Parts: sequence; C-alpha cells; structure tokens
Amino acid sequence: MNESRQTVRHVAALAVQRVVLTAAGFLFAAVIPRVMGPEVFGQFSTLLASSLWFSLMSGFGAVSLMTRFVPDLMERGEREGVRKLASNLLTLRAASGVASAVVYVAIARLWLADLPGWAIAMAGIGVTARTLANLPFTLFLGLNEAARWGAADVGRRLLLFPFVYGGYVLWGLTGACGGLFLTELVILALGLWWSREYTVWRLMKLDMAFLRPFLRFSAAFFWANLLLTLFHQGGAPFVQFVSGDYKEAGFYSIAFGAYLAGVQGVWKLLSAFGPLLTALHARGDREALEGWVNRLLVVLGLGSVTAAAVAFEYGRWVVERVFGPGYEQVAALLPVLGVAGLFIGPSGVARLLAVACDLPKVSVVGAALQVGVFVAAGAMVVPVMGSVGAAWVVTGAAALYAAFVTWRVRGVVRYRMRPWLKVVGAGVVLTPVLLVGGFGFPVFFGAYAAFLAWLGVLRKAELQPLWEGLRRGKPEPSSAG
Repeated sequence: MNESRQTVRHVAALAVQRVVLTAAGFLFAAVIPRVMGPEVFGQFSTLLASSLWFSLMSGFGAVSLMTRFVPDLMERGEREGVRKLASNLLTLRAASGVASAVVYVAIARLWLADLPGWAIAMAGIGVTARTLANLPFTLFLGLNEAARWGAADVGRRLLLFPFVYGGYVLWGLTGACGGLFLTELVILALGLWWSREYTVWRLMKLDMAFLRPFLRFSAAFFWANLLLTLFHQGGAPFVQFVSGDYKEAGFYSIAFGAYLAGVQGVWKLLSAFGPLLTALHARGDREALEGWVNRLLVVLGLGSVTAAAVAFEYGRWVVERVFGPGYEQVAALLPVLGVAGLFIGPSGVARLLAVACDLPKVSVVGAALQVGVFVAAGAMVVPVMGSVGAAWVVTGAAALYAAFVTWRVRGVVRYRMRPWLKVVGAGVVLTPVLLVGGFGFPVFFGAYAAFLAWLGVLRKAELQPLWEGLRRGKPEPSSAG
C-alpha cells in the first residue's frame, strides 16, 4: 500500500504540472499564431513538428530503460552503476543527436527549400540540444522522482513563449527557430545541474559492452515509440505535403496540439504508474494489478468525455477569441479530435501494460497499424477535405490502435473493459443534451453525473486507494540526493 500511495502522490504532483503546462500552452496558442499569421505559423509548426521526430530517433527508448533498470540498481546499492549508465547514455546521445541534426538539416533543405536556411539550421541545432536535455530528466523517473521528471516539460513550455516571441519579433522565422534552440539549451543546463551527482565526466567514456544489455531492452520498444512520434509529430508536415497548403498544416497543428496535449498528459501520468504495475505483475498480484487498471480506465474515461464535451460546446468560442480572423476552420477540427480523445485511456493503459508485461511486438504492430491507416486514408481524404479530413482520419486511426493493443494485452492481463464502456457510453448517449442553447454543458454535466451514479460506475471502494494516496501529502524525494 505504501508503494501505491507514493505513486499516487507523484502522479498528483504531475497533474499540477499539467495545469501549469495547459495555461502556458494556452498563452502560446493565443499569441504566437496571431503574431505570425497563418502562413508563417504553418512554416514554423512544420519545422517544429519534424524536428521533434528526429529528436526521438536519438533517444533510444530511455523512459522504458530507466523505469526498468534504475530502481533495481538503486535497490542493490549500485549507485556507481547508475552513474555509469547515465553518463554513458549522455555520451551516446551527444553522438546520435549530432548525427540526427545533420540528417534533419539535409532533408529539410531539400524538402522545405522555400524556407530560410538559417531557420532550418536553428531547428537542426535544437534537435541535438533536445536529445541531450531529455536524458537527465528521464533519469529522475527511474529514481522515483516523477515530479522532477515532469519539470522538463513545464520548463520548456514556460520558456518557449518568450524566446519564440522575442526571436520572431527580432529576426522573423529564423529568430523563432533560434528561440526553440535557446529553450532547449536552458533546459539542458538545468537537467545537468540537477543530475550532477549521476552525470559525471569521468564516466562519460563510451563503454558499449556495458551498455549493450540495457540498449537491447530499450530497443524492443524504441520502434513503437518512433512510430507513435511519427503519428503525433508528422501530421502537420504530412498535411502540408499532401495538400500543398501551409495554412491547412497550421490549422491542423493548432487543433491537433490540443489533442496531443491530452495524449502526452495522460501518458505522463500513466508513466508514473509504470514501476507500480511492473512490480505487481512481477509478484503475480493479479487482483491488485487489475484493480489499478480498472481505476485508471474509469478516471481516464471520465476525463476524456468531459474534454470532448468542452470541445464540442466551447471550441468555436475559444477559437474566435483566442486566434481571431483567419483561423475559423480550427473550430471544426476540435470536436472531431474530441472524439479521438475518448480512446486515449484504453490505448495508454494497454501501452503501459505492454511495457510491464514485456510485449514489444504488440506495441510495435499497434503503432504501425495506426500510422499506416493515417497515411493511407489521409492520402485520399486530405486532398479533398483538408485539415478537417485529417482530423477524421486521426479519429479512426486512434480508435483502431486502441482496439488492437487492448485486445492483445488483455490476452495476458484480463482486466475489465465494461466500466470504461459504461463511462464513455453514457457520454455518447447524452451528447444531444449539448445542443440545449446556452446551457448545454452544465445540463450535460449534471445529467452525466446522475447517469453514472445510476449505473453504479463510481464506487467509493474502487476509488479509495486514489484518495488515500492524495491525502497523504506531497511526494517524497528519493534517497538519490
């Protein structure tokens, strides 16, 4: 129980960070697209999205690796082993980050030949900086300091607005991309300072014999993460390539950014449960494991239905007031992607269990299926329907991905899907209530709560462990110093 409480407290801290991230992201979305205009913002978002994909290619699946091995090394008192692992991985990332940056710049100069060369170069340097900056923070996840792990995202979001805004005002698109690089440089400096006990110069000489067993484990899930990032970050470049219109790419980038914030937020919170679920699976405690999975599915189902209702009811109002003229089409995308958000819970839980239960093939095939459907269907739909068609394709691909990975993982861990189906089904049944003029969402929310109570989905005994963990206070730092 203590293990569960500690996990919940760290998740609560991450949840608070997500609130800060959302507020900072809202400020960025409210100002930057308006200042840049649809055309330049489409160029900027294309460079950003494509550079993030190249950063992931240099990452070697560090989250899975750190979650699996660092707690074990610390439990055995092998602090020096953690230092060597972190320092060697930092050296490896430096080499892979530089290589990825060179490849990125070469490809972007050919593909986006109409964009300034220095803008592409700044985005390329940012690939290297981001690759290095992610590692120290990922180490904290393995050290059971998930809140500090999440600080990288918060720091990036808080710094991105002033650096990108200032850079654009001074030097246009090139300056905005320079702001991306400067953001990553500051985050890298912070991560190296916090992790200075573990990222030490004397252990940075690359030892592949030492790293090989760790890399072999992470490689199993690396390709799945790569495909997921291609789906998440490759949409805007794909829409631009297929439609030939930077504006459509910009519209898609804004709306998909809201959806992606939900996906990444859920995965961030779920990742903090990784060590707990892995331990329960290793001990063979199937009852406790299935109990936590069902709690997570119910809570995530509630959140996704609420988010979808908000997108349906207030999406157009927000777009009109935040983005202004020229961005009306974004409002049409938000309700569609709200439907896609309903599948975040099942796919995220199944993805986490695939790591805990060592099912890399499930992760890889599921991610490939999602990307394949998006590319194949998008190539036919986007030229006709533009960014709106891309949003519908995302919804179909996300539903198929969730169905596949859930089906395969439930072959190993037989958790129940009926509570999640009740939570989401109740929201779907009550969707017409949102059409009530002026009072749609309040009426929907009240009816939804009453319907769930009647269905008996929200049981005190089921949610008690979550409350017990939250009321114990803030996360405790590990003994990692």
